[in-house]
Amino acid sequence: MVSVSRKPVRIGRVVLGLSCAIAVAAVAAQTAERPAWKVGDRWQFQQEVRPPPVHSEWTRKVEEALPNGHFKVRTDANAELEFDDEGNSLDKRGADYSWRRFDFPLSVGKSWKHERKIAGDTWNGIEASTWTVRAHEKLTVPAGTFECFRVEGETHSTWASAKTLTQNWNRGHTLTTYWYCPEVKWPAKWITENQAYLSATRTFTTSELVKFEPGL
Repeated sequence: MVSVSRKPVRIGRVVLGLSCAIAVAAVAAQTAERPAWKVGDRWQFQQEVRPPPVHSEWTRKVEEALPNGHFKVRTDANAELEFDDEGNSLDKRGADYSWRRFDFPLSVGKSWKHERKIAGDTWNGIEASTWTVRAHEKLTVPAGTFECFRVEGETHSTWASAKTLTQNWNRGHTLTTYWYCPEVKWPAKWITENQAYLSATRTFTTSELVKFEPGL
């Protein structure tokens, strides 16, 4: 009776331990740490903008790792951009004008807010964004099928100039959804719905990853 009573206890402990290990692994799998970009990493996207539908392609390639942990990235138009260590593009005017679409680690339910300055030659304003990780799911694009984090963002922008105030053009609204996929170190798909100002026609842009080439 003693040996019989011990055996189920040991099995129960093994099963419980295995269940806990699986649960921990599942949680870890659904958390994305900041990407480790390397020189040579290259993303190629196909894009559709409508209305009317206009198709194009665009690329980004990591050209150089900078001393501050940032990266120099080259575009398909041969322009040079700077990105931080989370994949956020940086404005040449400084951090106050830069995006924060990424805030690692990513996990379902996480949210963050960000404000940045916006300005032109004759106007200036503020852009306020809220971002939320909505789901961890599979995504299929021309480059393949990946495990990704679906992030949704809403952006409101306001600005001031003599012309925009009199014509009620001083507010904009953008909805953004992207799927960040750790395997490719960046989103494999972007969707934006943008209204540049109150009376403007809404434009819809979809970009999907066609090819990812990892650096050395």
